Amino acid sequence: MEPVEHFLFGAALSRAGLNRTTGLATLAMVLAAEAADLDVLYSLRGPAEALQHHRGWTHSLVGTPIVALAVVALLWAATRLWRRPTKIPVRWTRLFLLAWLAALSHIALDWTNNYGVRPFWPFSPKWYEGDLVFILEPLMLGVLALAVIMPWLLGLADREIGAKAVTFRGQRWAWFALAFIAVMLTVRAVEHHRALSLLANREWQAGTPRRVGLNPYPITPFQWHAVVDAGDEYQTAHINTWTGNIASDPDTDIFYKQPVTPAIAAAEGSRLGRAYMDWSRDPLVTAQPQVDPALNNSTVTQVDFLDLRFDYPIFGTRSERNPPLSAQVLVAPDNSVLEMRMDGRVEK
Repeated sequence: MEPVEHFLFGAALSRAGLNRTTGLATLAMVLAAEAADLDVLYSLRGPAEALQHHRGWTHSLVGTPIVALAVVALLWAATRLWRRPTKIPVRWTRLFLLAWLAALSHIALDWTNNYGVRPFWPFSPKWYEGDLVFILEPLMLGVLALAVIMPWLLGLADREIGAKAVTFRGQRWAWFALAFIAVMLTVRAVEHHRALSLLANREWQAGTPRRVGLNPYPITPFQWHAVVDAGDEYQTAHINTWTGNIASDPDTDIFYKQPVTPAIAAAEGSRLGRAYMDWSRDPLVTAQPQVDPALNNSTVTQVDFLDLRFDYPIFGTRSERNPPLSAQVLVAPDNSVLEMRMDGRVEK
């Protein structure tokens, strides 16, 4: 999920009543709910490292207690420097357990989208995707922001009229936000199952499906982008579960998998290629020759990596967009790797 949603979800969890059990609960849960995304620092070493390590150990069941412990250790050090009393005493063991819960919420929320998580790392490298909500879900973001902002606004109003200060404010708003998210996810799960049922009764020009993936749209639970893996081909489709309509144009929505040539094999064996193929659920790997002036106008092969999960109209028409999370590897005539890049970044 988008980072702000993680922060706000941690705040809502705490304000639902957990902040009454120990001091610093809200701060610890807010930080622990997002701390796992510090793995983006791997991107400083290039896109291959970023892809290989993002949603890695910090997003695993083994890593969450380490994340929680780091957050609590940071707060313990801060209290020793600041030396100001909290409204209620800090119970450090309980604070660690709450931070751990918030760290686990990060894995759960990331599972709900279609990028995936590896919760059982290092024992299993398998990716798991819930495919229920878009990576940035406006409804979830909005209701969580409301749950945080409204108690603050009401507190300002109370101070204006001289009302007695409330130590713990916003519990009902937090419960409302969490209940809304639970209902939203339930509705999306029902519509996800309905979309799969519609697809099961469909005959595909690409052939008999080996696997079908559904990718969510933001806000609406009734629109889905399907990717059908039929072995030698992919076929994509747009599903509307409200009307029961399935739209797919064989002229534009069928993608043929190229045979594995020496150039493609070299690209898939590169650092970036290995990381991409390990992560990608619906990889479309294509190769095309191009003249490289830097190599005396010799012909090199550009191998493109595209995951069809992220190639749908929410990002614009196919002719207009550069699909996110796509990668390219340049291969020399002798099948050595010349360059690797992803989303415009060149691998060092």
